[in-house]
Amino acid sequence: MRPPLLLAALFFGVSALSATTAPAQTAPRPENACFDITRHGGVVALDDKTLLLRSGPSTYRITVAGACPGLNHPDPRITLVARAGPLVCGRLDYDLLVGEAGVPNPGLPCMVDTQHRLTATELADLPPSRRPH
Repeated sequence: MRPPLLLAALFFGVSALSATTAPAQTAPRPENACFDITRHGGVVALDDKTLLLRSGPSTYRITVAGACPGLNHPDPRITLVARAGPLVCGRLDYDLLVGEAGVPNPGLPCMVDTQHRLTATELADLPPSRRPH
């Protein structure tokens, strides 16, 4: 009778251990925070920390951690590079490279801090010259 009891104790002990060492689940991201990086359209730099990006029918505000000097160029060349698939939902899903138009290098990396899908009201409050086309 002892071996089955010992096996049961081992089984439940391993089950309890695996339950406590399982990776923490992340909170689901709101669907409207994600966009398809392959479908992005126009990009407009508002200042050295903020840009607006159009993807499909939606517009997103992307902020960078710290200043990104390349965004101050008169005609910045902004490149988004996905890290793992075309759907990006947060700052760790893609890289933002900013270069100067006409310069052949890929641009300087700028670390994405936040991204936010603009509401219709937020978009309407922007002057037309500041909206990505």
